[in-house]
Amino acid sequence: MYKLAPVGLLVALLAASFGQDPASNGAEFTTAIEKAQRAFARDERGATVAALRHAILVVQQRQRAAVLAILPTPAGFTHEDVAPATAAKDPFAVEIAALGLDVERRYRGTEDARFDIEVSTDSPLVQAFARLLEDPDRVVGSGGRIVKYGDHSALVKFKDGHGEVTVVLRDRHVVKVTADAMTEAAVNAIVDREVVDRIDRELAR
Repeated sequence: MYKLAPVGLLVALLAASFGQDPASNGAEFTTAIEKAQRAFARDERGATVAALRHAILVVQQRQRAAVLAILPTPAGFTHEDVAPATAAKDPFAVEIAALGLDVERRYRGTEDARFDIEVSTDSPLVQAFARLLEDPDRVVGSGGRIVKYGDHSALVKFKDGHGEVTVVLRDRHVVKVTADAMTEAAVNAIVDREVVDRIDRELAR
């Protein structure tokens, strides 16, 4: 029989891993942790993993709200937040949560100006992209260039009012801006170093 830590300790450890206060996640988080403990005590490994993934999904929902609160709301643009998958709406949402958090906001301005901001966390694809930035020849060959957002590296590709800026945070997370009918300077004025740094601090909590 496995020796279990107290429920409160497990709750605190998992919540701290994702930068959240256990009490603020409500009953759903605590229930998922307790369910995982009961399954673990019965040596039901699949059920234990499923319950822990559900707890992660609950914390990610709070993390998503925190990231959205940081994203800019520039004058002259309307915006729409892409709804996340939930366990109630998507049977695969819990499994997807284990691959990281995805947050997306779409902006529409006057005439044809538009841009999207996507924040992706802890994805294997993020790590692959970070390795790309370590190869300047490949970056140049792809039509881009590397710039710095404070302590963070970014791949920038812009041509004829269309382009994207992809910033890597701690080799774990990505902030990607895709724009149409906008200049690179206009995008940088909206999604600047301060915005990127605030997202970085939130994801590092």
